[in-house]
Amino acid sequence: MDTPQPAFYVTFETVTEASAETGEYARSGWWEPGGWLLDGADNKPPEPAYLFDPGDVDDDDHEDLDEAIAEWAVALLKREGAMHPNCEPSDDATWWGTEGNEVLDFASGETIRKSFHFHGFSDQLRRRVNALMAKEN
Repeated sequence: MDTPQPAFYVTFETVTEASAETGEYARSGWWEPGGWLLDGADNKPPEPAYLFDPGDVDDDDHEDLDEAIAEWAVALLKREGAMHPNCEPSDDATWWGTEGNEVLDFASGETIRKSFHFHGFSDQLRRRVNALMAKEN
């Protein structure tokens, strides 16, 4: 059986002024490749939102493929504002979220929070990414 390519599935929650008053999310679900929002926890897309492409790796810049994957993952998480792990200490984190770095959708008035869930990472590689992310915080 082939090991899946390292990737991130992304879940989202949105809050509106009205939903904030009741302490609920206005919507929640999955972030599909291309940025489409799929409402509902059971509506997981068939493909991750972000997939590592080994073709983008310059062998001269990395000691090994794991280093390239870790660098890609950290850069993606930082770029997206995902700076909060789902647990402390962060060594065993299985996802990182944008809590505190939510994005306001001016068209809808919704505040969007995203969570980036590791997929296809070995435990060792996931812990390596988590250690690098903890250094960044």
